[in-house]
Amino acid sequence: MHDAYDQRDRLVRVQAPQGFALTTSDAFWALEERQRLGFTVTETDLDGNITVRAKRAGELTDADKQALIADYAVSYAYDGRNDRTSTFYPLGQRCGAQKFRP
Repeated sequence: MHDAYDQRDRLVRVQAPQGFALTTSDAFWALEERQRLGFTVTETDLDGNITVRAKRAGELTDADKQALIADYAVSYAYDGRNDRTSTFYPLGQRCGAQKFRP
């Protein structure tokens, strides 16, 4: 995914590097974040003990990767006058009622 523009050439989405990093890295921080976000696998050992752990980068499906990248994007909404009305930050944080003309 890349930054995206609408038909009026307004910026509607900016990709944050954290999203891509979460799809490729098995560093401690990436595993912790994938687990926190629910990208996990359940494993059972020979004694029947069940553990849940974060998916490693190589275990992520294409849909998992797209979701992680989307989770870490900044999106913008505009009104009919081309005023930016909302900014949606990574993981759903929202700032509304902006009057910003790019």
